[in-house]
Amino acid sequence: MSENTEAAESAIEAVALVDIDGDGTVDAVVTVDEAGDTVTYVDVDGDGTVDIIIAGSEDGSTVVAIDEDGDGTPDVVLVDVDGDGKVDAVITRTEDGGTVTAIDEDGDGTPDILLVDVDGDGTIDALATLDENGEVVDVYEVVEEDAPASE
Repeated sequence: MSENTEAAESAIEAVALVDIDGDGTVDAVVTVDEAGDTVTYVDVDGDGTVDIIIAGSEDGSTVVAIDEDGDGTPDVVLVDVDGDGKVDAVITRTEDGGTVTAIDEDGDGTPDILLVDVDGDGTIDALATLDENGEVVDVYEVVEEDAPASE
């Protein structure tokens, strides 16, 4: 057993298996760690795979990851950074493997900034600012400069 496995095992204080729809199969697994943080794994369609993961911190911040197509990779991630119950950021995976991150900076329910990773390499390729109606105001392309050749 590795040191990391031992640390993970000792951190979990409680586990609950939940049958939400009463069909006799486990639909959700809830874990609680020493700090009071919870992680819930939900199998929505009963096929034995995790469709939704909900991670909640004792401070109220929450991350919800949703795998809509069953490929094991989140398609949509919702983030409540400050624990106020409002979504502060939505990360959506594109069909091409990229991501679009919509950030609601002022908490009014409308995104203010979009960060776009077109090619899925983990770097932001474009940034857009939005007005109070969610309409694009400005778009900035992020240009990566070649690194200087090492000698």
